[in-house]
Amino acid sequence: MNKYCLTNDSPGKEPGTLMSGPEAAPTEVKVIVYNAKHVNYYTLNDLVQHKVSPGPDEVLWVEVTGLKDVEVIKTIGTYFSFHPLALEDTLNTYQRAKVDDYTGYQFIVTKLLDTSKEPLASQQLSIFLGHNYVVTFLERPSPLNLYFEKNIANSSSRLRARAGDYLAYELLDYATDTVFPILSKNSDILDGFENSIMEKPTARVIRQVQFFKRELRFLRQILWSNRDMLSSLMRNELDLISEGTTVFFRDCYDHAVRQMDLLESQRESAVSLVDIYLSSMANRLGQVMKILTVISIVFMPPTFLAAVWGMNFKYMPELEWTHGYLFAWIIMILSSVLPSLYFWRRGWLREDEK
Repeated sequence: MNKYCLTNDSPGKEPGTLMSGPEAAPTEVKVIVYNAKHVNYYTLNDLVQHKVSPGPDEVLWVEVTGLKDVEVIKTIGTYFSFHPLALEDTLNTYQRAKVDDYTGYQFIVTKLLDTSKEPLASQQLSIFLGHNYVVTFLERPSPLNLYFEKNIANSSSRLRARAGDYLAYELLDYATDTVFPILSKNSDILDGFENSIMEKPTARVIRQVQFFKRELRFLRQILWSNRDMLSSLMRNELDLISEGTTVFFRDCYDHAVRQMDLLESQRESAVSLVDIYLSSMANRLGQVMKILTVISIVFMPPTFLAAVWGMNFKYMPELEWTHGYLFAWIIMILSSVLPSLYFWRRGWLREDEK
C-alpha cells in the first residue's frame, strides 16, 4: 500500500467502526505483570476470564502484535473500557503522532521506523497508558518486542523498578532513537550526491536527489507530529506521568527537537543540490561554448586567407611566386597558432583550477 496514503477509512463508515486492513499481520497477545521482584506471563484468556490485575507496586503490560483479529482487539477494548474512536485509530494505521486524553487513560500514537527497508518504511505504535497498566498495539513484529522482553526479564533493569509511565517513556524513546541512524545515513547520502554533482552531474543523479527529497518529506511528517506529541505529553494534564518520569520525557522531547533541526538542515541541503546541479550544468555548457568560440576565432584567420586566395582574380602576385604555396601555409598556420597560444596563456583552453 502507498505509504503516502492519508487514511484507509472506507467512505460512509460510522465513527468507531473497527476494521483491519487487508495487509494486517496475524494477531498475537502477551500479558505481562511485573515489578522489581518478579515477572509473570499470562494469556488473553487469563486476563479476561480470571481478571488478572496488577498489585499496588506492579505494572500490567498487554502487548498486542498484529492487527488482523478485530475480535481480539474488541475484547481488549471492552475489558479496559477503551473508547471506540481510540480503537478505530489503532486499526487505522495512517494516524499522525498524537496524544488523546480520555477518562482515566491517555491514547498515544507514534511511528516506529524500519531502518532495514528501502525505501524508508514505518509502522504505527499505539499506546494506552493508564494508572497501573500499559496496552500497546504494533502493526507487525519488530525488534522492539525482543528488546523490551529482554529488559523485563532482566531483574536489574530500570524498567522493572518503575511504574507503567516509565514503560511508555521507554517505548517512545526507542521509537525516537531509531531516527538517529537514518539521519546519519542521510548525511552520508547527501555528501555522495554533492560529490557526484560536482564531479559529473548527470540526469540519473538528479533523479535520485528528487526521490531522496520525497523520503525527507515523508520523514518530516513523522518527526514534526512526533515532536508535538511529546510536547503534549509533558503537560501531563491527567497526572498519569510522575514527576520523576517527566524528566525522561523531557529528554526524549529534546531528542525530537534535535532530530527536527537535523532534518531541516538536510532538506535545505537537498534543495541546494538541485541548484548546484543546474549551476554545474550551466558551467559545463559555458565551458563548451567557450571552447567552441575559441576554435572559431582560431580558425577565422586561415579561413579568411583561404577565401582571399581562392578568389579567381587574374592579377594576384603571390600566386606566381615560386614558394607561394609554402608561404600561404606558413601564414595560415601562424594565424592559427598565435591566437591559440594567447588563449592558452589566458587559460581559456584548459579547465579552471579547483
